[in-house]
Amino acid sequence: GSPLVVCSTHLTASFSSEMEDVRRKQVTQLLERVEEFAGDHPIILGADLNAHCAAYCRCNREKCCDPKELVEPQVVPALESSGFRNAYGSYPSFTTWGGWLDRDVKATLDYIFIRGAISAQSALELPPDE
Repeated sequence: GSPLVVCSTHLTASFSSEMEDVRRKQVTQLLERVEEFAGDHPIILGADLNAHCAAYCRCNREKCCDPKELVEPQVVPALESSGFRNAYGSYPSFTTWGGWLDRDVKATLDYIFIRGAISAQSALELPPDE
């Protein structure tokens, strides 16, 4: 059979533009190492990126989801621009849902990406939004 590279990562957590910059640097280093190791072979990347795939507004002490606290995604677009595709096709509405300090957090932070001559044939159905 043909070689297949499978790897996983877990990037730094915290919700802010500054931390998105940190995760962007981490994913840049990851991409350099993976590309060096994998060459042209297909790749499966399981990733707890702690990063959203879409822009979001942070909550602060005065207001939840404050539009002045917009965080633009950097990590997922960096992976996509390097040829990685979401194995599910479209991004799910959430991959984590739990208590976080004084509120629930429901977000897409965990991913399975594929790159190269590989395709996802099927995936488990994701849980409903309720």
